[in-house]
Amino acid sequence: MKLNKEFISKIASVYGITAEDLTAKLTSEKEEDIKLPGQLFTEEELKTRDSSKYNEGKEAKEEMLVKDAKKQLGYDFEGKSFEQFLSHHNDNLKTKYSKNSNERVGELEKDIDKLKRTYEQEIETLKGSNTDLLGKYKKQAARNTLLSIMPETTLKSDAIITLFNSEHQVEEENGKMIVKQNGEIMKDAKTTSPLELSNIFNDWLVKENYIKTTPGRGTGSEFGGEGLNGIKSITEFQKQWQKQNPDQSLNTPKYSEDYAKWRKDTPEVTA
Repeated sequence: MKLNKEFISKIASVYGITAEDLTAKLTSEKEEDIKLPGQLFTEEELKTRDSSKYNEGKEAKEEMLVKDAKKQLGYDFEGKSFEQFLSHHNDNLKTKYSKNSNERVGELEKDIDKLKRTYEQEIETLKGSNTDLLGKYKKQAARNTLLSIMPETTLKSDAIITLFNSEHQVEEENGKMIVKQNGEIMKDAKTTSPLELSNIFNDWLVKENYIKTTPGRGTGSEFGGEGLNGIKSITEFQKQWQKQNPDQSLNTPKYSEDYAKWRKDTPEVTA
């Protein structure tokens, strides 16, 4: 392998000889020797170099730690060494605790009061967020309930719910849906018990003519062999309907559809 001239020159400069001399020795067929100029660095120079690097690293680390400590304690001074930091810290402590006990107690009470106000504000913020989330949950729960009992209608489901909610307020209380109108709970006139959401919703659908009727269904015995059209009571209608549909709930679209058809034929009803 042949070395290029530039690389040979660099090696020669390290050992203090000429490139020509080094080239001659490298190409010589005889065993050659290169007289070294001596140790490149004295032992003292090596110690100085290593000591300098150690000190630089130590100072950099010390400066970094002092910077972090100043940030944590909120100190503002120009020092970078631990000695300067400790001096500033001691001066700060002397100033802080050289006051009499009454002054210290007063400062502590102010600090506690400040923290208390901060926590109270955070609590109020959390309460507000919780109220908003609870309101959204109740609205969604009411919407889901209306969707679950809605029969086939002449309008889209979202439109029906929007129109119904413009006249009523549906809320969940103690696990049960109640309906309000003008801020008052809608109750049965005789029993004063809250009316069922399904009945209120279905009556409203009938009144507004939003239910899509099923062609071909007649009257009389259309709900089953016993018939339901002669019934004048909502409670009795529910009992008879449940007998004919034991596998279904009153909170289903089928009940809403049958109820709506019954109400159309039975305008005068009792609870």
